[in-house]
Amino acid sequence: MLMTMSLIFTSCNSDSTDSKDQGVNRSEATVSPGLKSLRDKALSDINSGGKIIYSSSKGAVFYSKLKSKSHIIIPPYAITTKEGKDIDGEIEIDFIEIFSKEKMVVANKPTMAQVSSKTRDLLVTGGEFYLDVKFKGEQVVIVKPIQVNVDTSNSKADPNGMALWNGVIDTNDNLTWNTAPKDELSFNNDGTIFNVKESGGFYDVFVKSSANFGWCNIDKLLKQDGPRTTVHVQVPLAFNHTNSATYIVIKGQTNALFQLYTFDSSNNTFGDDYPVLPVGLDCYIVFAGEQNGNYIYSILPTTLQNNASYSVPASSLITTTNYQQLEAAIQALP
Repeated sequence: MLMTMSLIFTSCNSDSTDSKDQGVNRSEATVSPGLKSLRDKALSDINSGGKIIYSSSKGAVFYSKLKSKSHIIIPPYAITTKEGKDIDGEIEIDFIEIFSKEKMVVANKPTMAQVSSKTRDLLVTGGEFYLDVKFKGEQVVIVKPIQVNVDTSNSKADPNGMALWNGVIDTNDNLTWNTAPKDELSFNNDGTIFNVKESGGFYDVFVKSSANFGWCNIDKLLKQDGPRTTVHVQVPLAFNHTNSATYIVIKGQTNALFQLYTFDSSNNTFGDDYPVLPVGLDCYIVFAGEQNGNYIYSILPTTLQNNASYSVPASSLITTTNYQQLEAAIQALP
């Protein structure tokens, strides 16, 4: 497997530096090296990419090494070099898939949608995926759509009403999802290649431009009834937005992760200034930070009240030498 970790944290437009979208190159991020290393490790371990032979006249099909049953179809004459030359030979594929809340936490890949210039809302995912294709160390140019097929059974979310989203990374290494224009990413409902009637449904995603290499998402807004509240969580003084993050896991919800993006250094508090989650929601506050090369975390159950405000006690922190322990703790939540 050939890893290209320098690209893993870019958005679907990997060269974007638009301040409106908060898109930055990974080298500009203010996240601490220790936390970056932990997240990189978690992503590296689930990169199911590899090398395959591509023929310009025949195309190629790449099969994920994971149990997800995902496929990437690169048709004949679909990719070229930057100089416009046909490609024949070995290509390198990075392919990462995330479906569950525990993977989202350790990789810092929440399901938050940018619904206006100032507000975010919560998505439920049919699959987050990262894709990059290289030939002789250089990213290829897409001239015909590449098809990514993701099995709907990987997520417990209802596939009806799903839409496609592009991922954007901000200066604190936090991911937000923007609605993808249909001329960049689109669904194909054909599905005949994989005999859907017998094996189940697939999301057939067409990646139409090299600008869409990076993080993309199959999601829809999570329906939440009732009045909503802001949430603020004070964390121990050794932590801040550079070496930690704070999330909300909804009880009984596997395929969604809420993140508190703003950080107030005057009171060491993560928060969200716009009400998103409903009052009365049964959930868990998940704090995850890095110290001395290890994940340190705390999980606190709660029912959200109006103007919800919490504190993570230092005495509640648990240190783990591997991210799998943190994953297991989140996965075990009812």
